[in-house]
Amino acid sequence: MSPATVALASLILLLPGLGITLGVAELASRQLVAGSARLAGATVTLLSLSIGSFLGTSIPRELDAMPNTHPVSAPGSSGRRSV
Repeated sequence: MSPATVALASLILLLPGLGITLGVAELASRQLVAGSARLAGATVTLLSLSIGSFLGTSIPRELDAMPNTHPVSAPGSSGRRSV
């Protein structure tokens, strides 16, 4: 199973479905302040989950893609140690 599938499965439980549904229902019943506030809170939650999952997948990918660095010997030295 891929790491993206595992991450998506764990984030499904955190999605603000009820907040979006209640916000739309409140807007439909003309409770504009409560509906707008609930939709804004659900949107912020959804946006933070999206940004967090993007950073959580892109940062390790970037760290893994870094080239291997080897120690550089000083100029004029042959790179060998004298015993």
